[in-house]
Amino acid sequence: KKRKSSGKRTSGGGKKAPAKKEPRKKKGDESFEDLVKKAADRFTPTNNPQIFPDQEFVSPVGIDATDGIVVGIIRGQVRKVGKLLQSQSLREDSERELGELPSLVKLNTACSGTDAPSIALGLVRSTLDDFARTNHKDEEGGKNVHRFDYEHNMSCEIEPFKQGYIGRNFPGVLLFPDITKLADGETVTDVYGREQTIPDSNLFVAGTSCKDFSMLKNTKRKDIEDKGQSGQTFIAAVEYLEQELPKFAIFENVQNAPWNK
Repeated sequence: KKRKSSGKRTSGGGKKAPAKKEPRKKKGDESFEDLVKKAADRFTPTNNPQIFPDQEFVSPVGIDATDGIVVGIIRGQVRKVGKLLQSQSLREDSERELGELPSLVKLNTACSGTDAPSIALGLVRSTLDDFARTNHKDEEGGKNVHRFDYEHNMSCEIEPFKQGYIGRNFPGVLLFPDITKLADGETVTDVYGREQTIPDSNLFVAGTSCKDFSMLKNTKRKDIEDKGQSGQTFIAAVEYLEQELPKFAIFENVQNAPWNK
């Protein structure tokens, strides 16, 4: 019997040599460019579920559904004491008694988060502007007749995404990364690596860490001296007060922390 030939014949009558296969690269031998090309080849529009809007991008900052609630609360409180605030802000600093905040509030914050104190002071000012426009229509359009004003001069926040929020929403405000470094020397390194001096203030607001003082997720409450995050940030805030001596300070934290110390 004649053997059947499995090879294909070329036009010259000879058998066609089988094509040589390139050796497969091991996973670790693939270059970065090869991996990128493979990923690009695998991409199809159907495996990317994102649907991009055809309108111009709108920042969500300031349009949150809860913003109107917060604005309403602050405006309601200011309207209740509006005449008192207005009369107090019109007094000269020399006439003020001990314990009265100056008419220009110079705000520094630490453990700043979203810097709610600065937002609140801005809402107080705008509400007083509205109040003054209603009652002083013939005086410069009523704007700032009350003379209440504030400056937001410094923030201090360790979380990078919160630093980004502050940098975007409060441009020009000095931003430091670590409250425990504020009282280390004459200058402090800001989040951009620049040496800065702490600006003057008459109001310091700090919401130091509460994770070690709270019993929400803990079985044992740490003390201030236990070198936990809560104790370290609280002591750092006290050191700031001793160094900078602002006229007023507001601390926010959990009620059951060891404050009797």
